[in-house]
Amino acid sequence: MKKIIVNILYVTGALLVIFAVYLKITGKETISVNNIFEILGASILINVGITLRLKIEIRNFILENIVNLSYIIVVLLAFRAVFKWNNLPVWFFILLGFIIYILSIILLYYQAFKKKEEINELLKKRREKNNGAQPGGGV
Repeated sequence: MKKIIVNILYVTGALLVIFAVYLKITGKETISVNNIFEILGASILINVGITLRLKIEIRNFILENIVNLSYIIVVLLAFRAVFKWNNLPVWFFILLGFIIYILSIILLYYQAFKKKEEINELLKKRREKNNGAQPGGGV
């Protein structure tokens, strides 16, 4: 549960920053409070959907990435239609989907790396404990 919340906040933050940068560059309107909650909703839907999709095993690496990326883009385009983000072009949401997917992969690898370090540290402590308690070790 903690991992999902972290992922949701990570994606929400990335979406907000990308939206803000795009709006600043183009000189369009700024992000409103309503937009923040809409973006949070999109982030929740993206993360819950990807988490559920991971329950289904796709053996083809390329197909798996296409399905995940397509899901992210579809959610973003659906939110564009529902919340009237029509002042932003479709290509922006497609690009946004790619950026979010790449950032999510980076986060996934970072989390896996940290988990690997944690497991290695636990194994190291266990080995040290077992080496200190060898049978016939003396007094």
